[in-house]
Amino acid sequence: MLWDREVDVRTGVGYKDNVLLSPFTPHGSGFFSSGLDLSLIRLPLDSWQVVLMLSGDDRRYWNDAGASGEDTALVSLSVERRFANHWRLGMKTLYVYENEVLDISTLQGGPRTALVEGHGLTAQPSLRYETSGSWFFQLETPVTRWYFRSPLDDDWEYGPVVSAGFDYGRDSRISLLGGVNYQSHDQNTALDTSGNPVAGKLEMLQQCKVELAWRHHWDKPKHWRSVTRLTFEDVTDNDSGYFNYRKYCAAEELRWRSGGWEIKGTGSAAYYDYPVQTVSLGTAGSPDLQRTLVDVSIQIERRLIKELKSYLRFEYERALSNQDSSRYAAKTVAGGLEWSF
Repeated sequence: MLWDREVDVRTGVGYKDNVLLSPFTPHGSGFFSSGLDLSLIRLPLDSWQVVLMLSGDDRRYWNDAGASGEDTALVSLSVERRFANHWRLGMKTLYVYENEVLDISTLQGGPRTALVEGHGLTAQPSLRYETSGSWFFQLETPVTRWYFRSPLDDDWEYGPVVSAGFDYGRDSRISLLGGVNYQSHDQNTALDTSGNPVAGKLEMLQQCKVELAWRHHWDKPKHWRSVTRLTFEDVTDNDSGYFNYRKYCAAEELRWRSGGWEIKGTGSAAYYDYPVQTVSLGTAGSPDLQRTLVDVSIQIERRLIKELKSYLRFEYERALSNQDSSRYAAKTVAGGLEWSF
């Protein structure tokens, strides 16, 4: 068959003990969750491949914890043309909707969490070359337009991304990615070293990113799989350096799958070093701001019948810092059912 499809519908209940990621007055709430994933794939039997993906999640809180609910949605359409001489030419378009509580410290230039609502539109052309010896090289040039409600500002994001990798063994891969991303704001002004607006100058950020990724299957039946990522980012602004930071991140995912069971654990730690911002702005001798974000989760799934499985998930988020107002912790536990069609 030329076309293949898959539909997943899920529902569940859970509890989060700090809905707004508050550093001082956390409020928790139970919630009801629902979600949908749909994929439609045109197989590349004639060198053309089309992939349409839709995904959405909704969470409704039972108590007044500062937010009545959170929603995310994604629509992705990818078209790729494969050529006989190992080249691939592709175009991916993406729509993203977010209405959720996020840590927006790097966007606002200071430690802060908020309920964020926004829409994003991305066009991402790509050119890929694969050798007969399992190497690949790829160039992407994504352009994204974001539309946000306050407190965030609308902006453009654009810049090239270059990646190379090597496929080996049992569907395993090592890859290296590097890119430069520019973020140009519509209304936010640049800030001086004390955090005050610079008249007549809009904020613009440059992000340089390098990422090393390793995906490996540890046994022939592919029961065990690990994914390791090491990332470095250097962000600079177009004025005083108030928004500057360096990010060092390590992330690990370990998955086990066998006999209708699947257990997946993930963990990441990201350290942010701010060379200009200080713990107490305008205070002489105040130390530079430093933050570490930790995210750990474990999910257990059990297939009950061919079309139905149950899941249980636990997640722990924590922000560590030398500034009291930028620390928070949150735990979420949820469970439910997922149907596949």
